[in-house]
Amino acid sequence: MNTWYGISLSAEGCVQKIDFKGISNNLSAVLIQLNLSQLTILNLSNNQLTGSIPNFDKLPSLQSLNLGSNQLSGSIPNFDKLPNLQSLDLHSNQLTGSIPNFDKLPDLQSLNLDVNQLIGSIPNFDKLPDLQSLGFK
Repeated sequence: MNTWYGISLSAEGCVQKIDFKGISNNLSAVLIQLNLSQLTILNLSNNQLTGSIPNFDKLPSLQSLNLGSNQLSGSIPNFDKLPNLQSLDLHSNQLTGSIPNFDKLPDLQSLNLDVNQLIGSIPNFDKLPDLQSLGFK
């Protein structure tokens, strides 16, 4: 797998990074739950992914999740099982519902939810002391 496009492995040979960013990939699929304990970066932005977003609770090492610019729908799941998440980008999808509380993501530094169909009030982000970037539109 170490020669596969967009896949990076750890020294132990475990998948550590998946980067299929870009329209040239033309990924057209429904997202599934992944079970990759050492995955730190998942970037599937700028593709044609559809369906709802899994909660990715089997990715405990995930630090960066970018699913921006796809065709994802449904509500934003609770990412409570991703305690190391630092960056979450879900911009330019068709997400609906309210904005969840991200209090259980203490390392979150960047959150982008621009260009969706979210409703309701913006939650209090007081328990996220490292949050530096916040995008809503």
